[in-house]
Amino acid sequence: MERRAGPLADRLDAVLEGLLEHYRVHAPVRATELGDTSADHAIDDWGPEAVATRLRDVERLDRQLSDAVGADTATHQDPDSVPTHPGPESVPTHPGPESVPTHPGPESVPTHPGPESVPTHPGPESVPTHPGDRADAALLADELAGLRHELAVAQLHLRDPRLYLDVVAGAVGGLQRPDATPGHALAARLDGIPRLLAQARTNLEAVSEPHRDAALARVDRVTRLIEKAGAGPSAAEAADRAARALHAWAGWLEQTPATGPWRAGEDGWQCAARAALGVEVDAHDLSEHADAALSAAGADAERRATDLDGSARAGRGVVDRALAALTHDRPPRDELLGVAANLVSEVVEEVAEGGTFPPPAAHPLRIEAVAATGGGLARLRPPPPLDPTHASILEVAVPDDPEAGTVLGAGDVHALRAAALHEVYPGHHLHVAYLRAHERRVRRVLRNPVLVEGWALYAERTIVRRGVGNPKMRLAREVMDCWGIAEALVDLGLHTRGWDADRAERLLVERAHVDPPRARATVRRARLDPARRSVYAIGGRLLGELRATWPYSDTAFHTAVLEAGAPPPRALPPLLQQVARRGG
Repeated sequence: MERRAGPLADRLDAVLEGLLEHYRVHAPVRATELGDTSADHAIDDWGPEAVATRLRDVERLDRQLSDAVGADTATHQDPDSVPTHPGPESVPTHPGPESVPTHPGPESVPTHPGPESVPTHPGPESVPTHPGDRADAALLADELAGLRHELAVAQLHLRDPRLYLDVVAGAVGGLQRPDATPGHALAARLDGIPRLLAQARTNLEAVSEPHRDAALARVDRVTRLIEKAGAGPSAAEAADRAARALHAWAGWLEQTPATGPWRAGEDGWQCAARAALGVEVDAHDLSEHADAALSAAGADAERRATDLDGSARAGRGVVDRALAALTHDRPPRDELLGVAANLVSEVVEEVAEGGTFPPPAAHPLRIEAVAATGGGLARLRPPPPLDPTHASILEVAVPDDPEAGTVLGAGDVHALRAAALHEVYPGHHLHVAYLRAHERRVRRVLRNPVLVEGWALYAERTIVRRGVGNPKMRLAREVMDCWGIAEALVDLGLHTRGWDADRAERLLVERAHVDPPRARATVRRARLDPARRSVYAIGGRLLGELRATWPYSDTAFHTAVLEAGAPPPRALPPLLQQVARRGG
């Protein structure tokens, strides 16, 4: 296990406590999501004065972090310390040949700050000497940079109506749990929704058509969440007022002209990658590598489909025929949850027998059904990091009509088996177990998405390449890999190369075997959130490259990565080097 350093670790913990207090005061819905129940009665304030106060508090925390790191001098050299961490250019993060807060681009925001004004980590003059401190400082710096970007650069409160729906859904949904605080807290939050939506009307000034349409598409779902909250007598009246306010707000939004641009542009895309993912990525390089990766993955899918099809006919048609055949194996709707539980057990047992990954997580996992929306299969919902006593929940999408489902969509058992590798073992569920047990509080609470998704993608690829699973599952896995790679190309094409929706959809359908309904939904999502759809491609390649340079066994590498937590990519190599210096 990683050894805890000295005074700097305590100072970084103090910065984390300041950040958590920031959430309790300025973003109580976020505090609830993290597992802090002390502000369950409150809802976010997005009035102009509150926004300015938020930004000042983020800047104060930035100064506190800089002071904490600056006080760590090189004269106290830890025996396990390593040279200054490699910068973004020395840890490639774009996908190679093998291998989700939106911000407007330069058209709608006058020259956004560059790397020096939206820092994602302390500069070279203030890099901690201990790799563990370095990772904690990088996580804190990136969290603060993301908040500052949202408030001062992207200004989501002025441009993205989804921000307000996220607050409403989180405010209500976060309290609809078995251990939730008493009903008066839920009623208080419901009472705050009309005020929040009135602020949204005042604030939103340059909404793009995709962002407006995406928000409107979510209104019915959020309304049902509010109505469910009103089932109890203490919250019924407040829920009725909140639902009526949301209905009126949706009517206003529908009549609001869409005047804002949605394309980020190359500079804006890179700014989004720094703020949302904590990485420096060259968009051109990422596009080239993703294109080559998609060709390679497509060829692998054709080979697997040809083996299944039993004919000598290769090409795109053989993949489509093989995928269509998989739909015949779907169980009845009322049996899907039981089938999913059995699949998860089988996958865990089969992977554990291989012995190269740490044993399955001991903390509990529940499997629950959710409505099938957006073409998703399954998703792991981990417990709140500040209250980790709860079980993780694997949400399995259950379609209304399995016969009408999309290719590899909800209800597909072969795709679900592949998804179990990513979501459960050796993917997210195993990773969450290590995060929950980490001795450093910063890494129990904060997680970089590139490492989170990169680990899960690396793990499932590693398992499948070793022959785990039946041929149908491996075909499903190859095609799903095509989807993830193609999403990076669509993300870049739409935001940096001027692609229209038709071109993006054609790429998904023709090269990634995505059915048209899913392709349209993918393009709609990609227009909303520049860089986020590339997180899988970036993370998967990063982990693959690090494994290629690791001098010890697979088992040692997997344990070292998991014990590191989920730091930003730039902070992971020093942690691995520290383990390697001790002999793997």
